Amino acid sequence: MDSRAEELVEGPRGRRMLFELSRADGLHDALAASVEAARYWQEPDEIDRMLEDPAFEAPLRSVAEQVAGTREAAWLWHPFAPEQFVVSWYARDPDSGRELEPRAVETGAIADELARWRRQAEDSEEQFREFYRSDPRGRMSGAWWALPQFLGVWSSAALGERGPAALHFVEDDMAYERARVWPLRAREGARVLEIGTPEDWAELCRRHPFDVSASRRSDWGWATGRYGRWVLPDWPEVAREWDAVHVTGAGYLRAAGRAIELGDDTATVLAGWEPGVTAWLGDAVEPAGTPVEWVKSAEGWARAE
Repeated sequence: MDSRAEELVEGPRGRRMLFELSRADGLHDALAASVEAARYWQEPDEIDRMLEDPAFEAPLRSVAEQVAGTREAAWLWHPFAPEQFVVSWYARDPDSGRELEPRAVETGAIADELARWRRQAEDSEEQFREFYRSDPRGRMSGAWWALPQFLGVWSSAALGERGPAALHFVEDDMAYERARVWPLRAREGARVLEIGTPEDWAELCRRHPFDVSASRRSDWGWATGRYGRWVLPDWPEVAREWDAVHVTGAGYLRAAGRAIELGDDTATVLAGWEPGVTAWLGDAVEPAGTPVEWVKSAEGWARAE
């Protein structure tokens, strides 16, 4: 076994790591660090490259299997729960530094927002195609997400007293320190698609493909090392079949950030999504109470006094 891998798993540091990951706080902190480190617009860094070394595969699989068998990790496989929460951040105005009111939850405009996303995505594809026609060897960053967080309604279930999963697991974290959390409930009969494996995401893309090869060419190429045709789900079309899409914690860990092959030289990436988070594509969800303020301290997130 590679000496680095042996130290990681079988040495004192490895035993300490397994102890920490077997605790809920340790597991959540490790997952939060992994989610925060997600980057879909650049090449893998030195840690990514080290962990891709084949010498680490068996030791890390051993760690994953032991952690996955603990009670604290069971929520990673939990399906969609009817009781949901929307996290709205207190952002700051980039010019004045003044704290801005969180975005209110509005379910009635989701269809219009998805249609707007589709039109903007088509325009973006044409702009990128024109750029590459003029400069075939060019590299230009652009959109990298599967569905922008600022569109529609995104929600997650609660992790006990720790609050909603979306408070803790944030890709491209902006270091928010306050949030307003809105309770929601799925309406009876809501059609929720579960994404628990890379194949689940692949099948959604095969069923409702939308070509984004030009706009994702550079970013996803840098991130995955794969260059070719890329697709995403055609979200307005998906909304005809499903009211929401839920990515389980395990689904996120299995699928996020990697090139998922679809066949016919086509692939996709699950990007800009967090573990345990549901994206609503219709108004099959409704308010379930008054919002609650949460604040972040050195000890983590807690309800405001």
